[in-house]
Amino acid sequence: MIARNRSFKDVSSIAVEEGHGNLVARNVIVRPRRTGIYLAINSPPIGGRDNLIRRNFVRASGEDAFLVRSEDRHSRLKRNVAVGAGEDGFDVRSRSAMLTKNRALRNADLGIEATGGVGDGGGNVARRNGDPRQCTHIVCR
Repeated sequence: MIARNRSFKDVSSIAVEEGHGNLVARNVIVRPRRTGIYLAINSPPIGGRDNLIRRNFVRASGEDAFLVRSEDRHSRLKRNVAVGAGEDGFDVRSRSAMLTKNRALRNADLGIEATGGVGDGGGNVARRNGDPRQCTHIVCR
């Protein structure tokens, strides 16, 4: 469990690169250099599974606020907030991920960039993001 951490100004991210059944909850990350919270890595291609990312807040990340790489399996993102990311608020590349009640506001690109097949648990909100589409492959209000 990674919970209730506070991280401000030019810090590292929270990463779950491998493992399963992890809970990442109620963390606040402000101005990370790159991605705020991410799941899995590309090189070597390793990913975890069945992780729950819940009620986290990421503001002003240099890249994506939340990133779920394709190597991750069956993780759920629920009630997270991404504000002012340098790229997407949520970049979800794993088709087995589920997004429910997340908020993406004022990010440079999309609020939620989801790959086709990502589960839509409903209640996701994306507003005032750089890309007028706001979200891809899921419904956003």
